[in-house]
Amino acid sequence: MEAGNTDNGRSTPHGLRALMWDRLLWLLPLIGVVYFHKVLLLGHTFYFRDLYQYFLPQRQLFADLVTSGQLPLWNPYLHGGLPFLADISNTALYPSSLLYLVLPSVFAFNLDIVLHVILSSMTAYALGRVLGLGRAASFVVGIVYAYGGYSLSLANLFVRLLALPYLPLLVLAWHLYLSKQKRRYFVLAVLAGVLQVMAGAPELVLLTHLLLLVWTLAAGPFSQAPARRVAALVLLGLLIVGISAVQLVPMAELVSQSSRGAGMSYEQWSHWSLHPKRLPELVLPGFLGPIDTFSELDYWGRRLVDGEFPYILSLYVGLLTLTLALLSGWRRESGPLSRRLKIALWSVFALSLVLSLGRWLPLFELAYRALPPLRVVRHPIKFLNLGLLPLALLAGEGCRRLLDRGDNLSLRRLAAVFGGLAVVVALAGWPPAFCWPGRMG
Repeated sequence: MEAGNTDNGRSTPHGLRALMWDRLLWLLPLIGVVYFHKVLLLGHTFYFRDLYQYFLPQRQLFADLVTSGQLPLWNPYLHGGLPFLADISNTALYPSSLLYLVLPSVFAFNLDIVLHVILSSMTAYALGRVLGLGRAASFVVGIVYAYGGYSLSLANLFVRLLALPYLPLLVLAWHLYLSKQKRRYFVLAVLAGVLQVMAGAPELVLLTHLLLLVWTLAAGPFSQAPARRVAALVLLGLLIVGISAVQLVPMAELVSQSSRGAGMSYEQWSHWSLHPKRLPELVLPGFLGPIDTFSELDYWGRRLVDGEFPYILSLYVGLLTLTLALLSGWRRESGPLSRRLKIALWSVFALSLVLSLGRWLPLFELAYRALPPLRVVRHPIKFLNLGLLPLALLAGEGCRRLLDRGDNLSLRRLAAVFGGLAVVVALAGWPPAFCWPGRMG
C-alpha cells in the first residue's frame, strides 16, 4: 500500500514498505546523533544513579562471562551470589547485549541508550505514518514520544528505556493486523512483544497490553466483531508469554524467593507517587530545582519525593505539546484518528496521570487491595508510561489539523512550516541537563 501525499500535508495510510523510502524517518537517527554527540563523539558517558551503580557493571559481567566461555547463569559478585539469567533486569537474552561482546563496555552502554531513544522516535513516527497522519504530524509524534522529559528520564532506569520503542511498534503491528488480517503483521506483533519482555520492564509490558486492549475496542473501523478482536489479542498475549517463557519461568522462580515474592506493604509499593505539586513541571522545566548535581540537597523539591531525587527526573512535555494535543479536538470530522479513538486516547492519558498520583489519591489504598494487577506497577509514577504515546498521537493529530488549514500554501513554504514546527516541538520537549555527561576514568 503506497501513500498519497498532498501539498497541505494530508496523507493516506502508509504501508511498511513505503516507510523505508520515507526521508523524514531517516532524519530521526541524525537528530539523535546530534542530540547525543557528546556521548557518541566526545568521550562523555551516562552515569546517573542506577546506571553506574548497577546496570553498567551487570553488562560488563555479561561480557566477561560470555567471552570467557561461560553461560551467563550466575553472578558470584552480588549479595554473595545470585542467578544472573533469571534476573530479567540483566537482559541477558535481549539482542543489544551483543554490543558488549564486540565493543568497549562504556561505549556499548552509551550506544545502547542512544539507539533506544532513536528507535523510540522512529517507531512512533512509523505509527503516525501508518495511521495516515502525514510526515510533519508523524514527525511531531516521534519527537514528542522519544524526547519528552519523562521518556528521556527513563535513560537512568535503563531497562524501562529498552522497552520503550516496542509500545508504538506493537500498536502499529496490531493496527495493521486488525485492518488487513495478514499473518505477517500478527507475527510482527508477537516479535515486538517478545522483545519488550526481554528488555526487562514487566510493568511496561502490562501497560502496553492495556493500551492494546483500548486500541482493539476504540480504533478502526475493523471488519471483525469486537469479541473476535479481543480473542485475537488474548492469543497474542499467550504467544508472547509462551515464547518468552525461557526468561519468564526462571524470573518467576527468583521473584518467588525474594521479598517481592512475599509481597510488599502498601507503603513500599506506593513509594514515589507523583505529588500534585510536581504537576507544573509538565510545562515548567526545572520547576522544583536542578537534577544534574551530585547533592540531593540541591533539589529543593525533595520533600515532595520522599527526601531524595525523584524517580522520574523530569515530567516536562512543554506547553506547545499540550497545545497541539488540545488542537486535536474530538469533534466528528474526516481524519486519520476517529472521534472515538481521540476520546479513548485522552481518557488513557488522563487515567495515567491520575493513577500516577498514587497515595495522594483518596481511597487509592482501597484500589490497591481490591485490584491485585495494580501491584505489578511498583511506584505509581510509572503509570505515566501509559500516557506517553496517546499524548504524542494527539499532538500529531493537532499538528495535522493546524497544517491542513493552509491549503493555499506552496509546497516549499509548507516544507518550511513543517520544519520550523518540528524544531520548535523538539526544543520544547527537551528538559535541562538530561544527559548528565561525565568522563569515565
